Amino acid sequence: MIHAPIILEHAFSMLGYQISHHIRGDYGADSSLVKDSIDRGSPVITLEGVINCADACVISGYDNDGSVLLGYSPFMYVEDDHNEAPDDTGYFRKSDWHDGFFAQGSKGDTHH
Repeated sequence: MIHAPIILEHAFSMLGYQISHHIRGDYGADSSLVKDSIDRGSPVITLEGVINCADACVISGYDNDGSVLLGYSPFMYVEDDHNEAPDDTGYFRKSDWHDGFFAQGSKGDTHH
């Protein structure tokens, strides 16, 4: 959802896909973008901020009208980030995804 380097655009283009990138905005706009993409059948790849220690993760669903994201990350079992039980699908559940690390990371702020 943040900066999409030219290499990502090229890689997806070679596979027949178009990508768009979006820098963090307000919760309503960001949530709508995620939900609209998933509702169209296209997962969302975030390049930072949803799972604390992961650079990227795949968002493949949502719950509670977008306030909870469902997805996959190799770091989804790190309890320091969140202590939510996985979804029945096996994907992580991430509540309050727009706050915390996402808010800091997508703006490039590494200081608290």
